Amino acid sequence: MKFKHPTINIEQAQQQSACTITECSVSSQQPVPISENAPSTSSSSCTNTEFLPPPTKQRKIQQSVSTYTVKKITLKEKQRLNYYLMQLFILDFQPFSIVEDVGFTQYSHALNPSYTLPSRKYLSNTLLPTMYEQCRTEVQEVINKELETICITTDNWTSARNDSFMAVTGHFINRNFDFESIVLDCEVISGPSNSENTACQLKSITDSWGISDKINLAVSDNAAYIKKAISQELGWKHFGCVAHTINLIVQEATEKSVPIKSVIERVKLIVAYFKRSTKAAQKLDEFQKQNGATQPKRLLQEVPTRWNSTYYMLERIIEIQDAVKSSIAILGVTSLPNITPEDWLLCNETCKALKCFEEASNYLSGEKYLTASQLLIIIKGIKRVLGDILTSDSSGYHYLPITYDFVRALLDLTHSRFENIENSNTIGVATFLDPRFKLQFFTSAKQATLRESMIKLVAQEINREGPCENIEVSTKSSLDPTSIFYDWDAREAVPQSIESPTARTIIEIDKYLNEKVISRTHEQMRAMLDQLMGTARNGETDKHGVKFYDDAVCKSYLLQCCPHEILSSTRMDLGECPKIHDLALRADYELASKTKDYFYDIDATEHLEAFIADCDRRTTAAKQRLAETQEELSAEVTEKANAVHELAEQIGQKLARAEALGEEGMVEESVKLMGEIDELRKKKALAEQEYRNSMPASSYQQQKLRVCEVCSAYLGIHDNDRRLADHFGGKLHLGFITIREKLTELKKTVDKRREERGASERERSGGRRHYVGGRELDRRARRHRESARDRDRNKDSERNKESERSKEADRSDRDRKDRDRDRERERERRRSRSRSRSRREESSERPRGRDRDRDPIPPFLSKK
Repeated sequence: MKFKHPTINIEQAQQQSACTITECSVSSQQPVPISENAPSTSSSSCTNTEFLPPPTKQRKIQQSVSTYTVKKITLKEKQRLNYYLMQLFILDFQPFSIVEDVGFTQYSHALNPSYTLPSRKYLSNTLLPTMYEQCRTEVQEVINKELETICITTDNWTSARNDSFMAVTGHFINRNFDFESIVLDCEVISGPSNSENTACQLKSITDSWGISDKINLAVSDNAAYIKKAISQELGWKHFGCVAHTINLIVQEATEKSVPIKSVIERVKLIVAYFKRSTKAAQKLDEFQKQNGATQPKRLLQEVPTRWNSTYYMLERIIEIQDAVKSSIAILGVTSLPNITPEDWLLCNETCKALKCFEEASNYLSGEKYLTASQLLIIIKGIKRVLGDILTSDSSGYHYLPITYDFVRALLDLTHSRFENIENSNTIGVATFLDPRFKLQFFTSAKQATLRESMIKLVAQEINREGPCENIEVSTKSSLDPTSIFYDWDAREAVPQSIESPTARTIIEIDKYLNEKVISRTHEQMRAMLDQLMGTARNGETDKHGVKFYDDAVCKSYLLQCCPHEILSSTRMDLGECPKIHDLALRADYELASKTKDYFYDIDATEHLEAFIADCDRRTTAAKQRLAETQEELSAEVTEKANAVHELAEQIGQKLARAEALGEEGMVEESVKLMGEIDELRKKKALAEQEYRNSMPASSYQQQKLRVCEVCSAYLGIHDNDRRLADHFGGKLHLGFITIREKLTELKKTVDKRREERGASERERSGGRRHYVGGRELDRRARRHRESARDRDRNKDSERNKESERSKEADRSDRDRKDRDRDRERERERRRSRSRSRSRREESSERPRGRDRDRDPIPPFLSKK
């Protein structure tokens, strides 16, 4: 006997007016009533169950099934979901306990009610080992099929629980010439940390993968026991980690410089204070916003094991030092260590000295490119930068003696730790084979030696391919004297011999060396092609899907004057421009503008006018803020302070110009400017003395600020020449100068250009009636600007009115209180006079006699 699904019974019940279901008695499933409140009955009593009347439209059976049943998950689907769940722990390092979290459980159930999350124990004991074995099998197949040689890197460290670990990573080139990196193992180090135990564990790991005889090079840190284990115990070629060596150089030089170490310790205390004090952090953000920062920056704390964290800490506090000093002064914190102007200068110069090491460390830490061929260039670059600092006297700038000592220590340590890098055959071959460098950075003697070495290596590779000496070849097997090509064929038929491997090698190497070196980075090559050929250099459309004349493209960028681009990576970084910036589109515009005038200079003028107007408003607001917050000085003192400011600005501007001329090789002009700077310094010293004598000592020590008219930055009267030179020669100030000069240049011809655009629009439209460009556009733009100015004026007027209303309300409130006080006093006087009059009348009504006691009787006694 067949059983029917309960849904079929429901559908039959809906179609019948009566409740009798003939086959319900043979069904093992109970029919479900449509009504929510219908009582549950057995199959034998279903005739007593009341159903709703049948609907006008019959429901689909599929809807009913999905409503009353849940689809059971298949084994294959469960395995797939388990795999992606494990990616959460493998790729994102989430804890296994997340499967027990209520929110994650509800989220998983909402995505798939049929899937039940596995337990933590099942994850760690079953799924993780299974996936590890599967992954290991796949990696082993890759190693067996594609690996000829491999380079390994190893690193040892200690966890927070004091457990020592060793990690081994393999690096190789696959058959598709792609760079691959695979973590081979990470295991706990059992036993002492010595060369014998380390060599034993390394050998065990490489043997388990079958690569012990394929290791071409092993890279590790510079610990003596690891170097001994690799070089002596295992006999592998060893190379020390260059990034670790740089770390040792900087740390050792810092330890030797007591003043720099002292400044770093004081900076760490200040950073720690701002890290733990919410109020101080808020003040720091406020002062940065007042200085024009859209995204306030936080101070960074040093990590003892990473030298570059010290560099980032100093770099950040120098970047926002004005806000830091202002915050400390406002908060009145006396427990923090004092950082003098000389200390700030020392921090700045220390960062300049360490910049090359930071750049090298970041580049060497990349994972997507090879760095061995660039080590020689990087080390030579570090030495050159440090040498330039030591010889900076010739350029006109004098570093502090402490900085010179620190730089000498860095340079000496760099020489000692990398003295043999040019003699390394591995580094030499890698650099030679890099088409970006070849033999450029080697000495003449090393170039000849390396060339001979490369000839031998390449000849060996040619011999490995098979013998090829004296192989005679003929391009024709038969000759026809009657053919018109007989002379040519006869010449080709002469037996020819292929060169020997050495001869072929010399030809190939010389040809390789004679080719022009390519650009250092792929990005530079791409940018160069974009600039030269535009978006069509690959026969493809541009990546944004737009053309340079579309409204979405920034016209100021096409003219190389967009503030978003010019002020990028400065304190007033405007962020990404809302319109498109693309080098290829700029190249397209430059090509097209040679044959057609697009009048984009008018758009750029309006853009820059709005930007500069906003900056000028910000400058005015900053001046008003200073006028309200700073101590008011007399006219005489203010004049003397302004004289100091102006001389300091002239010194800073000329010093920045002298440094720029020195970098360009114009030494005579730079020296001449330095002479002018010395004269200005003498004048400034006299002006400072006059200013100091005109003020009390306590007031003189306070920082007197003014606002830079160009970039609206704050400048202090006590700022040293170095800081002023950094300001006037910095990217922010020079960027504003570029923008303002470009705007001045554009405004000279903007009226004429608008007339020309109007004529062009009229000519193109074919008549005045359809003309909507030219003057009309200019009038619209002018009306728009005027309305914007009117709105600004209205806003200012409303603010002034609101201020006046507030003041009037205050005055009215004071007047009202005075009137109320006067009324109260008048009422009190009236009450007092009334009481006096009553007492006099009462006294006059009493009878008087000679025998009466002359002393008055108190009223309360008389009443009693």
